[in-house]
Amino acid sequence: QLGLLERTPRGRVATTLAFKHLNIEPPKNLQNKLIS
Repeated sequence: QLGLLERTPRGRVATTLAFKHLNIEPPKNLQNKLIS
């Protein structure tokens, strides 16, 4: 329950928090409402 995945109509999508957790650069087109 860390907020690494977001459920969408398209399916489950990794959040930018997931990319940070894995030390991976997130794609530029990733739109994430969880980042503030």
